[in-house]
Amino acid sequence: MSCNTPWKQTSVQSVVTNNINGIEDTTKILLSINQNILEMKDNTRRIDEKLDCINEKVNRTSLDVELHNEILVKLLRTLASLVDKFIWPMMLNDVAGLRNKQDQLQKFIAVLTLN
Repeated sequence: MSCNTPWKQTSVQSVVTNNINGIEDTTKILLSINQNILEMKDNTRRIDEKLDCINEKVNRTSLDVELHNEILVKLLRTLASLVDKFIWPMMLNDVAGLRNKQDQLQKFIAVLTLN
């Protein structure tokens, strides 16, 4: 009596080969996914660096704008004082025909004092 196996030896080898090929395919897919994740991480890092640079520039610009605003406010006060204490009295004395421009100067002073 000989002992025969109910399966074929060749089919077992092909299943093992197919499983190995399937594992290799899965490994390749996982490696590809891992590579994509690493590339995304690198892109995100570079984007973060660029955003930090832009944020720094915006902060610097904001500080510059605040400084310029303070300077303009001081200059505006000085200009209003100059008009009020020097030019206005000159116009009242009609130096070089400035009395004709008195209405225009009053409007200008009104605008300056609103600020």
